[in-house]
Amino acid sequence: MAASSPSRDQGQKPDWMAYLAEAVAKSGKPRLAEAFARARQAFGKQPAHPEVVYGLGMIAREAGRLELAAELLQRAANLAPERIGYLGDLGNVLSDMGRFDGAVACYRKVLAAMPDLALAHNNLGNTLQERGDLEEAVASLKQAVALEPGYVDAWSNLGGTLEKQGKFKEAEAALKRALAVKPDHLQARLNLGVVYHTEGLLDQAIACFTQVLADHPRSVQACNKLQKIYFEQGEFDKALALNRRLKEAAPGNQTAVCAAAFAALAHDDLDGFRRIYGADRLVHGQTLAAPEGFDDPEAFNQALCREVLAHPSLKWIHDSHDTTRRGFVYGLQERPGPVVASFIGTLRGRIDAFLKDLVAEPGHPFTGRAPRELGLNLWATILNAGGWHPAHNHETNWLSGVYYAAVPSTAESDDEAPGWIEFDGFTHLPGLGQYRDEVRRFQPTPGRLLFFPSYLMHQTRPFQGDQQRISLAFDLKPVA
Repeated sequence: MAASSPSRDQGQKPDWMAYLAEAVAKSGKPRLAEAFARARQAFGKQPAHPEVVYGLGMIAREAGRLELAAELLQRAANLAPERIGYLGDLGNVLSDMGRFDGAVACYRKVLAAMPDLALAHNNLGNTLQERGDLEEAVASLKQAVALEPGYVDAWSNLGGTLEKQGKFKEAEAALKRALAVKPDHLQARLNLGVVYHTEGLLDQAIACFTQVLADHPRSVQACNKLQKIYFEQGEFDKALALNRRLKEAAPGNQTAVCAAAFAALAHDDLDGFRRIYGADRLVHGQTLAAPEGFDDPEAFNQALCREVLAHPSLKWIHDSHDTTRRGFVYGLQERPGPVVASFIGTLRGRIDAFLKDLVAEPGHPFTGRAPRELGLNLWATILNAGGWHPAHNHETNWLSGVYYAAVPSTAESDDEAPGWIEFDGFTHLPGLGQYRDEVRRFQPTPGRLLFFPSYLMHQTRPFQGDQQRISLAFDLKPVA
């Protein structure tokens, strides 16, 4: 089983139409199938007609083939540059793929032609927020609501972005503006619950998420948020009840997997916890040899670091409850330089070998549900002294990993494991601190590659020193 990208492995082949037909058939949507049949027929007659190509791009998006959708929408935009809306939809697809730089570029082109288009300001602001440019995001979203005071989505996005800045009262006011216009707006209500939770107003947060679930019983976000609160309060039975609902609504949800492991600990089922969460057997480490063309691993890592630090999408990010002092390079596989391209080629080989050797365990949340097709997403992080990552998992993915290109000397650090990756996420919960011995740490060294299930909560411990810690992280996500 090999990790593959639809664009790289199928979308650019002559039979991309058959590939799209297969995706449409798998979707089980009669309306989409009818639209595809018409578009396919039109393409046979007018393969260079921009509306036909655009229509196929939008069908690919709805069918979940985002790489192909981006290619087709870009082609449509090239065929008809005056149709600025094509660029807006291309930006939406790129944003869905996590290609935030490309999405931002599309939205800026739209706004250059239509500066008063509130929709484009909202989409730009939302994508800037995803990219970590919070101040610019707030400015764009404020412009959207200034142009359209009743723009509920923009108010909701503004509230969510202000919350990330730690401006809770402003966030609450923006979200209440959204709900004043549309009281049942799902995302605004979810965002308001997050604000209450972050502020420590737990009764209000619980009430907010509970009401969302009453109206939207299959809301994965509300389940996740409410479940987290219950775990933090030590109400494990309530959390477990939500976990059952989560499994029904989203069988592959990673937060539900974590919850099952933590609930096992709360009920003294150590074997059950270790089966799901045992990092000793689920985290796989190896040393990556230097790709062809490099004298040794040290020379390769130095070249890799130089290319990462010079990447045009490098951004320095800091918000109220994320890591501090972090540089971020999104979507490295989009515009790889020659060194990153060499790394990707070597990494794909290691991923293929890992998947080939993986032993399936029926019913296991990781080894028992290996997807048939996987898409790769690659990014880089740069931490300076004091930098760290809080505990998190990668909710919508299956396999995650990290490669260490530069690791600072930490001999003078007071931390017992400075800069190490730590798999925890549970010892802070009421009654689970006694299981500190179940926490596993792995020391980063230049050239080390780690694979682990995306549901494992992991964090980076702080370190001191005047050197940077540079790593390349990746996710493998099931392709629909």
